[in-house]
Amino acid sequence: MIKQISRDIQFYSNGESSMDRLIREKRVYSVENCSFTATEELIFSVLYMNKERTVTKNEIITNVWPGTNVNPKGLDVHLHNIRRKLKPLGIHIRRITNEGYILNIESN
Repeated sequence: MIKQISRDIQFYSNGESSMDRLIREKRVYSVENCSFTATEELIFSVLYMNKERTVTKNEIITNVWPGTNVNPKGLDVHLHNIRRKLKPLGIHIRRITNEGYILNIESN
């Protein structure tokens, strides 16, 4: 990465933005066929753009529902639905106790 314009969109040395990369890489894994709701898509995007590290519940909530007071149990329901949709694709969301969540993509 060479430049961060906002806290969400980053640009790489080839001029590609993090959202462009997300869209391109999602197609590789056929994630667009999961029929995510809008909220599930946002949650998945936060996890995918941070797939090399553990993302806390608070980070997900802050990015998906900025400035809103959200019950963390609501996030649990969305994560359950996302996991169910991703499992056939070999993509898993692992919960790291007392830390958060990390996206695992099985290589074929």
